[in-house]
Amino acid sequence: MGTINIAHSDKDYVKLFEEAREKTQKPTKKAGGYFAGGSCGCIVHVNGEEVTIGVHPLKAMARFLGYQAPVTRKSLNIFDAGFQNEYSWEKYLANNFNFSYRQEYKIAGHTIRTEVDFEDTNGIVELKGVMSNNTAKKVFGEWEPKTENLIQAGLYSMLSGKPNTLVYSQHANFGKLKCDKIQFPVGFTDNRLYFVRPDGSRQDTLITTGGIEGYYDDILYLVENKEVKGFERGHYNYQGLPDLDWDRSDHIMICLDGVTSWDDYIERLEIISSTPNVLEPIWGRGLKVMGYNLVDLQDNVIESFEELQEAQEAFFNLGGRNGN
Repeated sequence: MGTINIAHSDKDYVKLFEEAREKTQKPTKKAGGYFAGGSCGCIVHVNGEEVTIGVHPLKAMARFLGYQAPVTRKSLNIFDAGFQNEYSWEKYLANNFNFSYRQEYKIAGHTIRTEVDFEDTNGIVELKGVMSNNTAKKVFGEWEPKTENLIQAGLYSMLSGKPNTLVYSQHANFGKLKCDKIQFPVGFTDNRLYFVRPDGSRQDTLITTGGIEGYYDDILYLVENKEVKGFERGHYNYQGLPDLDWDRSDHIMICLDGVTSWDDYIERLEIISSTPNVLEPIWGRGLKVMGYNLVDLQDNVIESFEELQEAQEAFFNLGGRNGN
């Protein structure tokens, strides 16, 4: 073969992808008036005190009112990773299962919309991707499913009347944890949820059908009375044990922290749902968003929303959080 001269392409395919993806993910305010199955929780009793576990009520209420968090580059990556996880199952099992269908049910007198990942004659399956060291350690190392995932699996089971299996998939290695997939079948005995670990042992939980229904009843009470107080989510897991990681990366709740009134709540939701730059720096951390200091990886704190995007770029250029 003779001499070959091929000029390289100047096309920026990464930019093309990002621009095309962002055009399809513009933040919008939806109609509201219905519950989203993924925003679920349960009222439980811990040491004689009534607390709420799972998704924070203020976040679930925002979904009910039609407020959606704006997409960010990181949230799109997580969404795509979750979608690809589901696609990997569908690719190999497409001829044996019914994949990704939506259902509507009634709970607390209102519509709740669910999306089942797949099902067969034995029941339904809720798929979750493992995308962090902490989750990998808990799920694969300690056989501890996430509380809100258990509640969601239980919710879908009680609404459909079918057994549900919570399945975690990992498509990358985290340190020494070289795992792949793990499942936790979920069931109910006398309205109380339990799950089965890989060794066949049964784990009873504090999650009940009445506690799940009460969670949505309380959200409706807050909406009807335009209140933001009255019940808080507890720092507990499905067993009533302390859960210190309960909202470590819940960026919407960081922006709602310390909300004082209904008007304050709605005002913050309007900002969150219409301004992607509000949430974008949270992923980078080290910045000040809506007046709340996050992890101070950098001394420079930016106070105005107009400067946030510029501040984030400067933060990464200085080497903050994988910036170099």
